[in-house]
Amino acid sequence: MEPIKRVKFKDFDESKAKLISMDGELIEFADTTLVEKYKDQITELLDLFSYDYDEVFLSDESSIADFGKKNINKKKLEKFKKKYKFSFTNNDTFVKIAERMYNFRPF
Repeated sequence: MEPIKRVKFKDFDESKAKLISMDGELIEFADTTLVEKYKDQITELLDLFSYDYDEVFLSDESSIADFGKKNINKKKLEKFKKKYKFSFTNNDTFVKIAERMYNFRPF
């Protein structure tokens, strides 16, 4: 038996992958277009959870609740709030937050 090969998500080509559920249904990934557009902001958000962008799969529908707001580094969250002048809830999606970060203008 061959050992399982681990790959980082940056090397993952979802167009070539097929996941099948336990009941035989094909599993399709949600779109990631906006996650890719706001990669820098998403990377900064993931750092609040001590995750690396290339180590997780996020879709345009992924929310803070998927990671659990209680798992956020409190000191990093306070710096985030001071920098961007807003916070977020478990119901917010990463893309929604990233878009606010991208459009933030500290005037």
